[in-house]
This record gives sequence, C-alpha cells and structure tokens, in this order.
Amino acid sequence: MSKIEKERQTAASASSASSSVRGASGSAASSDSASAGRVPVERETNVQQSNEREVNEKGSNKREDARIVRIEDPQTETATKRDRSELDRLWEAIGRSAPRVKLRVFSAGSCTHPEWVTIRGGSLRSVRIPALFACIEHPQAGPILFDTGYSDRFFRETDPFPDRLYRMVTPVRFEAGQSAAERLRASGIPPESIRQIVVSHFHADHVAGLHDFPQAEFLYEREALESMRRLRGIRAVKRGFLPGLLPGDFDRRARPFAPESRIEVPEALLPRFPFRRVTDVLGDGSLLAVDLPGHAYGQIGLLLRTERGPALLCADAAWSAAAYRENRPPSALAGIIMPDRRAYADSFRALRELHEAFPELTILASHCPEAERLYAAEGAPL
Repeated sequence: MSKIEKERQTAASASSASSSVRGASGSAASSDSASAGRVPVERETNVQQSNEREVNEKGSNKREDARIVRIEDPQTETATKRDRSELDRLWEAIGRSAPRVKLRVFSAGSCTHPEWVTIRGGSLRSVRIPALFACIEHPQAGPILFDTGYSDRFFRETDPFPDRLYRMVTPVRFEAGQSAAERLRASGIPPESIRQIVVSHFHADHVAGLHDFPQAEFLYEREALESMRRLRGIRAVKRGFLPGLLPGDFDRRARPFAPESRIEVPEALLPRFPFRRVTDVLGDGSLLAVDLPGHAYGQIGLLLRTERGPALLCADAAWSAAAYRENRPPSALAGIIMPDRRAYADSFRALRELHEAFPELTILASHCPEAERLYAAEGAPL
C-alpha cells in the first residue's frame, strides 16, 4: 500500500508525477512501493456518517474546497489473472483497497408502451418493459439494493385522482411474488438483511418497494428528491412521483450524498471517461455514482466492479442496450416526462461514449428486456 495523506490545495497539473499517496483518512500509512506517472484525483473526502443526519436534513448543498489525493499507479505492475480494464485506473486512483462486489439482477413487475415511444424507429406494437432492480453483495456491508421496481403498493397509490392518470398512461403488470422483497426472499436473501438502498431517482417504478425494507437507509442525490417534493398534483404525476410510495419515516432513514463524497476525475487519468466527477457512495471506492440527469431530477447511475469486470447500472439514461448500442434514443413524446431534455441527450451520449471506449464494461439499463433475459431470468451473479 502507498502512503496516504490528505491535503487541501488547488487542482494539480494532470501531467505532474508523484511518488507518494495521500488519502482521505488524514493519517499517513506506511509504504515500500514507488512509481512515476501518477495522476492526481481531487477528492472531497468521505461519505457522510449516520450521526450527520440532522446536518444533512437541514444543511446546505454547497461544495467544499476540493481536497487532492495523489495516488501512485505502477505502470509496470503485473496484471492479475482477470482481464484488466482501463477503468481499473479509476478505482486504483481512488483507493486500491476498493473491494469488488457480486451483482445480481431481478425484475419486479413491468409496464407496456408502444415500442416507437421507447426507441427511435420502433414499431407501433405494444411491448413489455421490465422494471429491473439490482442486489449488490458487498463483502463488508452485506446486500445493498439499487432501486426496487414495482410493488402492489403502486396500485393503492394510483387509485385516487389525479394519480390514477399515471396508471392509465403507463399500464402496469404485477403479480404476487414479483416484488423486490419477495424476489430476494425466494433467492435466500431476507429483506430484513437489506440495510442500504441506493435510489437512482424517484419515479414510481424505481421506489414502489421501499416500504418493504424497514431496516434500510436510503442513499441518493439530494436534488433527486428535493426537486420532486416541490411538485403537487398533476405536475407531480407528470414527473412520475407518487409521494405515498415513500415510507413514513423516510426522512429519518435518508442519507443523501454528502458534498464531501465527491471526487473530481482529471481528464488525463481517463481521457475517454465522460464523467469528470464521481461520488464515493460508501466511502471505500466500491460503489461510484455518476450523474445521469435529464430523464429525472438528479438521476444517478452506479459504477462498480465484479470478478467479471466493471459494470454500470445506468437506470433510465437509456431504456435498453439496443438504444445506446445503435444510437436510438426514445421518441420526442417520451420527453414529456423529462425535466431536462438537453441533459437527457447529454447523458445518453455519455453512455454511448462509455460503450465505445470501454467495450468490457457491462451497461445495465433498468428497463432492458435483453438484460432481463440474460441476467434476471437466471438469477446468477454477474
């Protein structure tokens, strides 16, 4: 392990070399390795702790001064048995101890839409669109969810007007045994063991199962919920928000990303990586949130590594693998639900850039029939 030390200063030149490693703990660690060619990564320290709850509920969302982390990356290091990805440089720059995780994908209900709405050049026929969620098995934190899909609570919340309009425009298919809690229980994972849920955004098809996990804390981008909560009536329905899907004690268990968890990614570190900022969700580098706004306020994707390689849970930045592979975004009509169509176009473009630059990266869209067929049907870890 290289020597780590936290220091405040302005961003260092991307071409500068460093022979020491400075980390977010504030204490130096011993090291016997040295190398050249390390690119500094600006980091704003660690994810918030549970005892910061009141500060986050009342505090501001202002960014702190960047803290710079210089990390050594031996270019001549022998490759491991697993195929090395260029994206590994990102994790090595954040912290070489960042653990790999196991990833499993499940479906929790579905809806239907005319295909031409969901993808450019689609047919007039109605197609089934699965609502996928992921279970991330972390070696220390245990099972962590990424979204929850639908649950039967969706139907109760969409009985009254105007929320019923949501159900009319988006016909939902859901059967007993399809909720996230029931899918997990059938796979040997007790819902009570879920202590953290990363919420990509607050559309109903991503949060309808939150009530079923009473022990879980909720990790998300602050803007994603604050912007939704300002909406009422038809405006809320238009943005896909049903407040009743949030547990009554949601605010007590809420853990919005702290400004200190942001990490600036120098372009020189990964020139083809389209994001200049990531969020260290757990503080150990294992789960890195990337901003994918446009489809919904504050939407994020989740970048992680399994034994098979890197993966990105991209939420609704694209609705299928075919969309980003073939450059076929949804129709203009789909933009009615989007708060920022230009931001969506930028996020969609970022997915295409990732796919082209890092073909080893598995990109999983939350409504992708191909992903459901390849991963959710079998239930085996990726």
